[in-house]
Amino acid sequence: MYRSHFGLTQLPFKNSPDFHFFYEQASRLEILNALIYVVKRGDAIVKVTGEVGCGKTTILRLLAGSLDDSFKIVYINSPNLNARDLLFHIADELSISPDPGLAKFSLLKLLRDELLKLHSQGLQVVILVDEAQAMSVDTLEEIRLLSNIETEHDKLVQIVLFGQPELDHALQQHNLRQLKDRISYHIHVPPLTPEEVQSYLNYRMRQASYKGLDFFNPRFSRLIHKLSSGLPRSINTIADQLLMSAYGMGDVELRKRHFKNISSENISKVQSNFKLISLALLLVLVVSYVVIFRFQDALVAHFSSIESVRYHDITSMAPKHSAQTLQKTNVNLPDHAIAIESASLSGELENGEPIVIPEVNKTTDKLYQILKNTGLKEEQVSDLMRRHDKTAEWLLAHPLSNYVIQLSVASVSDFVKAIESYKRYKIPDDELYVMVDLNISAKKYRVKFLYLKSESYSYLKEKLIDLPSALKKSQPFITPLKQLLHSLERTKQALS
Repeated sequence: MYRSHFGLTQLPFKNSPDFHFFYEQASRLEILNALIYVVKRGDAIVKVTGEVGCGKTTILRLLAGSLDDSFKIVYINSPNLNARDLLFHIADELSISPDPGLAKFSLLKLLRDELLKLHSQGLQVVILVDEAQAMSVDTLEEIRLLSNIETEHDKLVQIVLFGQPELDHALQQHNLRQLKDRISYHIHVPPLTPEEVQSYLNYRMRQASYKGLDFFNPRFSRLIHKLSSGLPRSINTIADQLLMSAYGMGDVELRKRHFKNISSENISKVQSNFKLISLALLLVLVVSYVVIFRFQDALVAHFSSIESVRYHDITSMAPKHSAQTLQKTNVNLPDHAIAIESASLSGELENGEPIVIPEVNKTTDKLYQILKNTGLKEEQVSDLMRRHDKTAEWLLAHPLSNYVIQLSVASVSDFVKAIESYKRYKIPDDELYVMVDLNISAKKYRVKFLYLKSESYSYLKEKLIDLPSALKKSQPFITPLKQLLHSLERTKQALS
């Protein structure tokens, strides 16, 4: 295969769900967090829609894996079940074995008794339904009736429906109006924009241990976006074929000629769906402009735990066309809840005030203690924290479209040695930036060394070539500035 040719340890574009490659940007992490929030809140029915291949099933599985042991998951991936079979399937998932000839009334009573038993044990049942758009009207109505099972204070079962946009059309039917009214939150998973496609492609390459410059440049990423309509499943298929083509021609860089070898069947299939998908996206965008993304207690609790906060305009950090579309319906949030405009990200709340988010004071005692425990002296810890603060301000001060050279990554204990090395090779101290970063997989803090930024990828590529050969041994590469901002925010959240 092509893995060794490109220095990869894994295949970066397999279409089977792999959480190691989960792309947190383009609203994906926000959507996952929103789902976790509304499920823990206790909402009866939630709906998630998106085009084929947009990543709904991956989000579903991440949601299931993110809920703790107080939740019991029932997974339904057979949308062709009739109403009666649906009840038997749920019973089987709950380890109940009713007689196949049991009357529906008795079956419902059996389910209710089991749900009450689980509730008394502190367990909440969550039913995750995949491909809900393929369910019959009777089965969807049965789901509504299940949501009626409750105690005086609590719902005994919660339901999250994942489906294609056809699910929205189905819910417009008169005989499903009660189910539609019962849905408390509507979430849409958007396709990727051309800029997000490039970030997505290169992110997956990095996750597969690719060490070179960005393999997918803006030009080729725009072409892949056009062929795939921004849908990750199609993007993966095309990218995999491009790597195979480059490998077959002995190339280590992507070239225009590699697109000629993409399966004509794949391209024609994607292009034949492009007009229909564009029309659907247009409708979604129109709706999205009036949708409000709201969080309640989770955000309030998070921000109240922060010792010192200051405010920063979110419009300087938010990716364009991020299309977060969590819609609040029939839920009263307190005045202090935070509302963020979902689709346009114009920088204003509904009342015209600027959108702001709290930014954690970076010099926290927790970070100080973590760094001190690595063996650094007190003055060295202070220097590292000062450089980290300087880097955060530097990143926030520049457009998201910029790129940055990442020189290397080192353990915290090697911070001083690395600084001395860069001084020895004449890297100006005022152009060397350092940030503390949390390695999620290893659960360890590390230090990233950054050098220069520019909106011109070609300019930074030339600067890479000009680096001393000794520094090239650490395999420096060009990375999007917004990717570094994301890492910075992730580290701050871990420290909060």
